Amino acid sequence: MPLIEAPLEMEANHGFVIWLYGLPCSGKSTLAKSLIQSVQHAGYPALGLDGDVLRSGVSADLGFSDKDRTENVRRASHLAKLAMESGFAAIVSLITPTVALRELARKIIPPHRLLLVAVTCPIEECKRRDVKGMYAKAAAGLIKGMTGVDGGFDPVPPGEFTVNSSTQSIGECTQNIINEAILRRLF
Repeated sequence: MPLIEAPLEMEANHGFVIWLYGLPCSGKSTLAKSLIQSVQHAGYPALGLDGDVLRSGVSADLGFSDKDRTENVRRASHLAKLAMESGFAAIVSLITPTVALRELARKIIPPHRLLLVAVTCPIEECKRRDVKGMYAKAAAGLIKGMTGVDGGFDPVPPGEFTVNSSTQSIGECTQNIINEAILRRLF
């Protein structure tokens, strides 16, 4: 398990947010779990905000229209901000398919306390990893507007911090994100 090597001490109410975004089945949730373990192992309180979990509770009333996706990101952003303000490391794993939605998160969460991470993975690998069969259902027309199939996903902007879950192990991705968070003084 990757460790935060420097003996860092989190100041009171000095939380931060790591927001993982990418295609369905790109590895966001698995990576979030690894990040949470690493952050907790280093002695920091951590809270995971996973898109699937949020949609089964806090955002159960939302669909996948543009309006509903915006509201889902707005809710997740405010939850992450509340956790951050309470001194937690909030680890968000949410598809966040458009630049506008990513900017919405940046407007709600102070940018100096936020690390947006693009989790990239070729769509063929995402389809191979799909244990729920979402990509097959979308291809058969049973799911409409699925991100990566008939729903759009804006390209990752140049300069955005990125990890590739198809060429790097979860451990390598985790360590790279932690290193970037330390570099940006989130810890």
